[in-house]
Amino acid sequence: MNENNTARIADALEQLVSIAEACRLNHVESLTCGELMEGVTFSSEAFHEDDGTGETLHSFVRLGLTDMGLGFDVRSINDEPAECYGDATAEWHFQSPDELHELATAFRTRYAFMIDMVASEWAQRIADGTIPAPEA
Repeated sequence: MNENNTARIADALEQLVSIAEACRLNHVESLTCGELMEGVTFSSEAFHEDDGTGETLHSFVRLGLTDMGLGFDVRSINDEPAECYGDATAEWHFQSPDELHELATAFRTRYAFMIDMVASEWAQRIADGTIPAPEA
């Protein structure tokens, strides 16, 4: 097995541990791991691409919450310090106060943990030197 495959396996195992930890920490005991991760994509596999203008985009950690139309990406351009960019592609519409309460509950029980996963992974990779950070 080559080093690249070993690194990918290690990355996948780390993601499983992060997901299991998020499941353990969720505040709604009836929420299963499958329910917690439904519609969620999380990747900490780094990739680099040339944007065609001579700059290279380095993407380190990505989170997609498809049911919310939210996405987060810890990335840097060239070798600048990394920042987390977020975008929303959905327009939310609520027909009752109860629906808005459901959204608030989802942020407390589900989305907060996913966003914390990105922040924790970002901090860990700054500490191990794999993500560039501003000078302290």
